Amino acid sequence: MEYQTGCLVCGKPLVYSESAGPADCVYCGARKQTNATCIDGHYVCDVCHSASARDLIETYCRVPHV
Repeated sequence: MEYQTGCLVCGKPLVYSESAGPADCVYCGARKQTNATCIDGHYVCDVCHSASARDLIETYCRVPHV
């Protein structure tokens, strides 16, 4: 499913904080500083956010998920 606004994972609203904190990208696992996550805590890094669907799927499949 493709969301036009909000979280790229679930479509829920994004929450913006005044200061950046660490978050792990849902797709590649990279830990980055961000001030934006969704209300459920999902975070997508800039690299994954701008990746093609094929590249994103390949990246996600290579990263071990719990």
